[in-house]
Amino acid sequence: MNGGSKMRTPFKIILLFAIMVLVTSSVSGSVSELKISPENPVVGEEITLKGTASPNEVLRPSITFMETVKVSKGNSNYEYQINGIEIPNGKNNFVVKAKNVKNLNVGVKLLIWWTLSKDASNTGEASIAQGNVPSGTYHIKIHGTAAEDVSSVPLTITASSEIKANEKGNFEYEYSTSKLPAGTYVLNVGTITRKITLLTEREKPEKPEKLEKPDKPDKPEKPEKPEKPEITEKPEKTPEIRETPIIIPDDTPGHKDVETRHDETFLRRIMNMFKFW
Repeated sequence: MNGGSKMRTPFKIILLFAIMVLVTSSVSGSVSELKISPENPVVGEEITLKGTASPNEVLRPSITFMETVKVSKGNSNYEYQINGIEIPNGKNNFVVKAKNVKNLNVGVKLLIWWTLSKDASNTGEASIAQGNVPSGTYHIKIHGTAAEDVSSVPLTITASSEIKANEKGNFEYEYSTSKLPAGTYVLNVGTITRKITLLTEREKPEKPEKLEKPDKPDKPEKPEKPEKPEITEKPEKTPEIRETPIIIPDDTPGHKDVETRHDETFLRRIMNMFKFW
């Protein structure tokens, strides 16, 4: 017995190590490039993932959504529903986690309702997982009883699937958002994590503000004409220059001689007139 147990111990260690290697390689992946379009999707659009990994690598992309549900005051119950979720073909996994609860119930309806239930741990947390869900359109109902003295229950919903890269390492995958609630989602592909905001409607880009036309340079002002000086007083007239006869006073030397000469000439003229007659 002791010998058998000694032989089993190394085998268990080797097996555990092998499992760890497989899990690590499948989770980490070697995704070197990831493109998401559109970058700001609207409910109803398909989100396309394109990227590059190792040739023929199997990837398990997952998308996580968080929602806080109010607790009913009357009976301390909580409830959250998602209607019309499409599950595609292929391997998939679905996980619901709740905090601040006594129990957790996840009901899924395809044709009929079937429900999984679980009681919460001492920490008030509960988790339910389901894999290989058949493809189809489902109604999902998450409900239960909240813990005492809490007003809200945080829910975390994670859905994952499996895709394979081609021989060149390229991969492509599409997520339908036709019935998903608007909000923020966290996408994980290999070691790459991205946040996607799902909008209720396309946000219209703000109209660019009109550029004001530059002011035309002011025309140079014409120089003002100098004002004519106002003449308040009339200019004084230039005094006329009049010739004034020079009167030689009688006592001037030579005055009598001049007068005598004039008299003699006058007398001669008269005498000549008498001679003629």
